[in-house]
Amino acid sequence: MVEAFALLLLGHAAADFVFQSDSVVARKARSGTRASALIEHGAILLLCHGVALAPIASLEAALAVAAVVLVHIVLDWAKSVADERWPRPLLFFLLDQALHILTIAAAALYLAGSEQTLLWALPPESVHWLAVLALYVSAWILVWRGGEFFMSILLAACKLDTSQADGGTGDLNLGRLIGVLERLLVVTMVLEHAWAGIGLLVAAKSVARFKELDDRRFSEYYLVGTLGSLLVALAVGLSIRELLGQ
Repeated sequence: MVEAFALLLLGHAAADFVFQSDSVVARKARSGTRASALIEHGAILLLCHGVALAPIASLEAALAVAAVVLVHIVLDWAKSVADERWPRPLLFFLLDQALHILTIAAAALYLAGSEQTLLWALPPESVHWLAVLALYVSAWILVWRGGEFFMSILLAACKLDTSQADGGTGDLNLGRLIGVLERLLVVTMVLEHAWAGIGLLVAAKSVARFKELDDRRFSEYYLVGTLGSLLVALAVGLSIRELLGQ
């Protein structure tokens, strides 16, 4: 089951956070363009899940992909409609992703009974490392792009001035890049059990921004941004470790 879940998760991460453009996200939020955006997103989902599940070349895999894509589109439609009527972007984003993961888990459970596939014909060691690779790549994508989206919603919900991301230099991209690198490093350290490295990373970041912390606006941004990034990276990293039985 873990192997199938790993491949499905990789397909989901790629489709939702790598190949889904900002244009599609914006069009899904508008009733007039929602249908075309959902169709486009569905095609991307079908392609990503199809490629990810290529090692499980079977009728069951095809049915699982079709079901996952269909449920995903229905959930995205429901999220868009709900967010339009009752604006709760952070709540609906987290709920939407949780339901997508549950759908993937159900599909993986269904595929657990499929034995006559290319994947199960491989040596057990190869199957294990394929699953590990898929989970690691998924983790990096989720904390990179998914974490970026989560942080933008969180900061907006807290009504914080995002121009403080760089300590007042006006380069917002620099603050975003620091956040992305921080999440990537933390999730990798969690996966590799390097807990001391996380403490050193946070300490080094705090020392580098020590003078700016006297500014109340910046300190608020810094705390929310750092804690939010750590939350995302720790949640993803610990979940992946749990799947790997570590």
